[in-house]
Amino acid sequence: MMERLERHEPFVLEDARAAGELRGLLRTLTEEGLRSIISWPMVAQGELVGAFNVAARAPHAFTRDHREAVEEFADSLALAVVDARLREAEQERTHELERLVSELTRAKENYRTLVEQLPAVVYVNENDDPTTAVYVSSYYETLLGYTAAERMADPGLWDRLLHPDDRDRVLEESLRVGETGDPLSMDYRMVRKDGRTVWVHEEGRAIFDQDGLPTRWQGVLLDVTDLQNAQEELRRSHDLLRDAAEAQRRLLTSLVSAQEAERRRVASDVHDDSIQAMTTVGLRLAPLRRALSTDEDALRNLGEAERSVSHSIDRLRRLLFELHPTGLDLPGGLRAVLRAALGVLTEDVDLTTRLDYRLPDDPSSEARTICYRIVQEALANVRKHARATNLAISLEQADRGVLVRVQDDGIGFLTDGIQVDREHLGLPSMRERAELAGGWFRVDSEPGRGTTVEFWIPDLPAARP
Repeated sequence: MMERLERHEPFVLEDARAAGELRGLLRTLTEEGLRSIISWPMVAQGELVGAFNVAARAPHAFTRDHREAVEEFADSLALAVVDARLREAEQERTHELERLVSELTRAKENYRTLVEQLPAVVYVNENDDPTTAVYVSSYYETLLGYTAAERMADPGLWDRLLHPDDRDRVLEESLRVGETGDPLSMDYRMVRKDGRTVWVHEEGRAIFDQDGLPTRWQGVLLDVTDLQNAQEELRRSHDLLRDAAEAQRRLLTSLVSAQEAERRRVASDVHDDSIQAMTTVGLRLAPLRRALSTDEDALRNLGEAERSVSHSIDRLRRLLFELHPTGLDLPGGLRAVLRAALGVLTEDVDLTTRLDYRLPDDPSSEARTICYRIVQEALANVRKHARATNLAISLEQADRGVLVRVQDDGIGFLTDGIQVDREHLGLPSMRERAELAGGWFRVDSEPGRGTTVEFWIPDLPAARP
């Protein structure tokens, strides 16, 4: 470049920035009265780091020795610049490393503070020897009475603290997950330093190396003694409720059996005594009619007596049916008895009835009796209060029991009890029968929109012979 300037030879710069710098340099030379310049690139490790310039006021002021000295100095200066840059970069990296180390230290302290404050034991164990602890949080002492230092100094302590009834199960599962690397989740008992038993829930998982092999095991131990005690109390309460429900079902079975036995006895007495007596009276009136054939007043009174006797016999037969329908004890008897009950109802009330019987199998004897008695009470309400023109009864199997609906289109009532005397309608007794059997009962009704009586009872399999 200098040689070209001295000879006033033109040259081309392809880089616009370099051309601009050169024009600035020439203006500086002119303004300062400088006539000669040496500009040498500063290159170190293949990188252009700058240019070293030397100028003089006299033309042709520089010799070859000058140029060689400038070249050598420029190379040395370039190395110095690169070295300075390297030292600066190293210093920046050192500062960054120090910052990262400081942040990591703070993070570790925060993590340790967080872990130490957790109401749980946090641990890290060697995977090939789960009893060897690398780290144990201080809550170990709160949970088991031993300090974290005692645990880490005694690899066999954890094993010894396992409850004898749980030891084999826990060790077997620990060995399995240690070999497979599967996550661990289990509950077991441990014996504290003071001899008390505590329940712990352990959650753990393996830490894998670059080859995918488990190297360490980390996890937590949570004190779940209160939870286990609550669950045990809940199980005991459930067992008590189950036993009470079973006793209630047995009591209901006995009660139903006793009631039906008494109903059968009363029905038998009525049939053998009252009906027979009334029938005998009716038979004895026939000869009397013949003897009084010429006395019109006596015959009229006798006819009224015969009708009264016949009506009384019919009422007694209906009473027998209500006390204990004889077909209810027979297979398929529930369908037949309900049809008969609807027939009796239509003798007193002008309405259309429908029976939708969709039970695939006969319910148990007790279930048949309970279903019939509740439906019987509902039909009595229809006869006395509903003023209905249509009535439908449906029976179907649901949830291992019998679901029954009795629906009418009568005048209805307010189900909140303001408009109707529930006791008068027999609703409490119907509900009591269903609930004592382990089922439920509900009534849906509105004034002018009819009434639906719906209940479900289990099939009472325990009562089957």
